Amino acid sequence: MTILKKTVSLNPGESKAAGFTFTPSVAKVHSVLVNGLSGSFNAVEAAKGFITLYMTGTPTQEWQVGWYYPDEDTFRYHRRDYQGVPDTSWRASYDPCTSPPEYPIDLNNLIVKITTYSEAHICPHTGYKGNCRWGEFGPFTVEDGGVYTIDVTTGILS
Repeated sequence: MTILKKTVSLNPGESKAAGFTFTPSVAKVHSVLVNGLSGSFNAVEAAKGFITLYMTGTPTQEWQVGWYYPDEDTFRYHRRDYQGVPDTSWRASYDPCTSPPEYPIDLNNLIVKITTYSEAHICPHTGYKGNCRWGEFGPFTVEDGGVYTIDVTTGILS
């Protein structure tokens, strides 16, 4: 365990939030003591699972989802969403994407990024046809096995 020190100076009557980072090694209640003030938080194991995701908000020919894995600080793509992989193709706008079965996602901290491809429509971010990256969306809390729709123009997951 690493203990971090952070100093916050305050004037009389002033308040500031002070945060810290702590990565517990076990799921249990942990206590915190700062200058005589105490508190606690409950560390629980991340709920892992799989979901199905549909996309709305833009007409597109193809799309794919990057699923964020915080432990690795990386986005992974389900291999069956790639064009060119045997027996696969990119998803059409009405087709769902699924999280990679070999890499369960964090159900309490879902972050995704959407990439679309269209030769018929202009990407509002670039002003050109072709690839359009819609940024990162989340974090969301989802249920294992759930079916969700994300609107890429609003970032709302339903």
